[in-house]
Amino acid sequence: MNRNILIIALVAILGGGAAFFAMSGGGAKQVEVAPQAQAEAETETVAETSEAAVSEITEMTLGNPDAPVKVVEYASFTCSHCGAFHREGFKELKANYIDTGKVHFTYREVYFDRAALWASMVARCGGEEKFFGITDLIYKGQRDWMGGGDPVQMADGLRKIARVAGL
Repeated sequence: MNRNILIIALVAILGGGAAFFAMSGGGAKQVEVAPQAQAEAETETVAETSEAAVSEITEMTLGNPDAPVKVVEYASFTCSHCGAFHREGFKELKANYIDTGKVHFTYREVYFDRAALWASMVARCGGEEKFFGITDLIYKGQRDWMGGGDPVQMADGLRKIARVAGL
């Protein structure tokens, strides 16, 4: 019987200690922040993050920014359909619409795999002045530099394109 009373007393003491610890915030001091101040701080953080992310990405564009039609292409350097478009149809779009000031064209990369990211990095290494020329080289040689999907072969193929582009 003494043993049962001892166990009940021990459980009561531990339970009371746990309740006190939980009620006091676990030993950490809690600081009350006014809802408005907290909202302002969160807004500033989001704005700073958004500005930093946007300012680091350079839009690759062609044509008159004031053109009446805006075309945004989302493409992957490893997509065979994107490659076919750039090898076959893009020249007409550029000659008939972009160069005449009817269309402002924006190219945005999509990375479905690491090879597309590598190709994009090579294209962007030339800066805004060389980007579309390097893009043409990448799409023209897409079948060659992608080869059988071997990462070493892809990297070597992209290095060759970079050398041809003067990088």
